[in-house]
Amino acid sequence: MSDTGHSAGRSILRGMLWVGGFVFLAKLAGAFKEMAVASGFGTAPAVDGYLLAFNVVNYPVALALGVVSIVLVPLSARLQGGDKAELHRFRSELLGWTLAAGVLIGVGLFLCAPVLPQIVHGQGGGIGEGMLQVLALIVPFGLISSLLASWMLAAGRHLNTLLEAVPSLVLLLALLLLDARPAVLIWGTVFGFAVQAGTFIWFARRAGEFEVPRLSFKALAWIDFRRGFGVMLFAQALTALLPLLDQFFCGSLGDGAISTLGYANRIMALLLGLGATSLSRACLPVLSRVVAKGEDLRGRLGRWVLLIVVASVVCAGVAALLAPQGVRLLFERGAFTPEDSVQVTEVLRWSLIQMPAYFVAIFMFNVMAATQRHAVLIVVILLGIVVKALAYVILIDSLGLNGVVLSSVVMHLFSALCLCLYFFGTWKE
Repeated sequence: MSDTGHSAGRSILRGMLWVGGFVFLAKLAGAFKEMAVASGFGTAPAVDGYLLAFNVVNYPVALALGVVSIVLVPLSARLQGGDKAELHRFRSELLGWTLAAGVLIGVGLFLCAPVLPQIVHGQGGGIGEGMLQVLALIVPFGLISSLLASWMLAAGRHLNTLLEAVPSLVLLLALLLLDARPAVLIWGTVFGFAVQAGTFIWFARRAGEFEVPRLSFKALAWIDFRRGFGVMLFAQALTALLPLLDQFFCGSLGDGAISTLGYANRIMALLLGLGATSLSRACLPVLSRVVAKGEDLRGRLGRWVLLIVVASVVCAGVAALLAPQGVRLLFERGAFTPEDSVQVTEVLRWSLIQMPAYFVAIFMFNVMAATQRHAVLIVVILLGIVVKALAYVILIDSLGLNGVVLSSVVMHLFSALCLCLYFFGTWKE
């Protein structure tokens, strides 16, 4: 095995350890927040409405984080060795347009809220409209945080992962100090995103990476940025839409379905976040630097994929055994009943099936991004969504909520197989 393979492997492992620790702390904060929500609201319609409204307004934030990270990290690896003035100019202009986009999207969602209240199930008296209007305030804060987090990741600093816990911590404090009311849930979320954006700005200024925003396109780096941005924007727009589509399908399954899926997804976010976020944020900067230097890691990637599969199968098995105890420990108190625990546990166990395919797909997604195979990603994502839609049609009538979960399992398995077959087939020596 080459020294390059060893060096890259050590860099990725070291990055995974740092990111894994930060992800654990961030997800732990999110778990405590969910415990407070479960205690105060259970699976009441108020939680269904909040989760659906939040995912509507958080959609552009999740979209920005995915696209900017995938495009910006490889681009930054190339810019770091070039003209520093050009790098500062590009940062300044990208920050300016990100801020402008955040304000425009937030205002647009606020104005559209009166015609969208019907998408928030279980809410009376126009509270769905009110939720959307207030939560629209998170968009500019979220977009700024996403951009600064991507710059931090590109520089090889993984503190951005820890700072993802800020909104959860702020909302947790709000729920503990104030009464469990929908207004506290909504305004606590908005304030949490505002505090997170302020924290990212403070760290960026200390690192010398926060520039005065400019609304221009003078930086030459825009040429490379646009080349990948359009393709990945389309891909991530579809990917970020999937959780929202899951909730729409759950809305037809009766009251409590959305919140049941939401609680199961919170535990899955902890489990998947520890692996997928660590893997993604450790791999992409390292692979981007290796590709920028013209080095080759083909012989190493097969072993990494096999290791990912074995580790994820073991983790999924252990998590399935401990699922009932975990759900009861996290949520069963206050308005969250033992019957709710049984339902969430069942959904959680079905969700765990996706872990091996999901982790492999995440890893191969980063390999493709680092090697700029964006067109292949688009094709695989589109086909994956078609497969997921077919799985919806086939499974939801017979399995209900579990069918919604299993459709994601089928999609991740299909995507992982396609990416591996293409990549290793193309680079086969």
